[in-house]
Amino acid sequence: MTYVCGDAAFTHDTLMQPDAGTSRADFPGGDSSQLWDSIQAILSLPGDTRLFVGHDYGTKDRDEPQWEATVAQHRATNRHVRDGTRREDWIALRDARDATLPLPDRIMAALQINLRGGRLPPAEDDGHHYLKVPVDRF
Repeated sequence: MTYVCGDAAFTHDTLMQPDAGTSRADFPGGDSSQLWDSIQAILSLPGDTRLFVGHDYGTKDRDEPQWEATVAQHRATNRHVRDGTRREDWIALRDARDATLPLPDRIMAALQINLRGGRLPPAEDDGHHYLKVPVDRF
């Protein structure tokens, strides 16, 4: 989900910084084809639109976190999806790369809260909220 406010767009996990590329699409409910469409909608914004990512992990060449780049910067230099990148090539790249990535450490907790729009699961009979982690899945 991306929020556009004036000359800024908040892309959260759709794009990373240009030198890091694009976010993965292999989480439950994820789809690389839909992610491509979302990225293209973002990159169709005016070139001077400032894009803010949700988090930055840096790269092997950059330790300092970054949070802002313009549409024009992404279109010119994004390592996964710059101008001229073909849909089918990007989907193949994204799917192949995602297949090699482990699940993040806290994915089960994050999913349970994200799917509820940031709300905790309902309280149990003892009044406490619990995140449940399956022992025989993933």
